[in-house]
Amino acid sequence: MISTSAVLRRTVGNALKKECRLLSTVATSATFQAPTVSAPKAIPSFKIELPQKRTFFGSSSTAAPAISDSEVTGLFNLWNDALATLDPDTVAKRYAKTSVLLPTVSDIPRTDYDSIKSYFVDFLQKKPQG
Repeated sequence: MISTSAVLRRTVGNALKKECRLLSTVATSATFQAPTVSAPKAIPSFKIELPQKRTFFGSSSTAAPAISDSEVTGLFNLWNDALATLDPDTVAKRYAKTSVLLPTVSDIPRTDYDSIKSYFVDFLQKKPQG
């Protein structure tokens, strides 16, 4: 006995074969012409205003402003003193509002106060020293 699904597959298969033969005949006949396609209409152009290149320290020049060795030492000591408190809030306050922290023991960049503070909650448990 042949199942209903087998009969249905055979019927559909035969119909598809007939359709393919018909399409093949039409496509190869001498009287068949493909429809003409008109040229696409011009796509309107849009002017996109890109943000200006981000600069540091509010300067439009690409060079960082000069900073002396003693200024670098002073900034480092302020940051290291903040680490010594083992208080994530104190350390996070040492970062500017537009800072990007690329942490050493995490692969997630921190770009706002809350995420910087969150990083130091775990980091300060290791009792780091600069």
